[in-house]
Amino acid sequence: MRKNWFTTVGGIMSGFGVVPIAFGTAHVALPSWLYVACIFLAAMGPIVIGVGAKGQDEHSTAEQVQTATAKKEGP
Repeated sequence: MRKNWFTTVGGIMSGFGVVPIAFGTAHVALPSWLYVACIFLAAMGPIVIGVGAKGQDEHSTAEQVQTATAKKEGP
């Protein structure tokens, strides 16, 4: 099973949303460009996670699709 690093990157990006909150709570002023960068990264994180979770380069084989869609025979 391959590791999908794309979702990991998206999760890290989403975590940047708490940076302005943490520094603001500690009463530490950051440059305004850093606030904007953190908010931008946090906003893009879920998008990256969504794209990565799809596994755009991993597709089912024909046999896997047939097995998954096989109709069960009832009694």
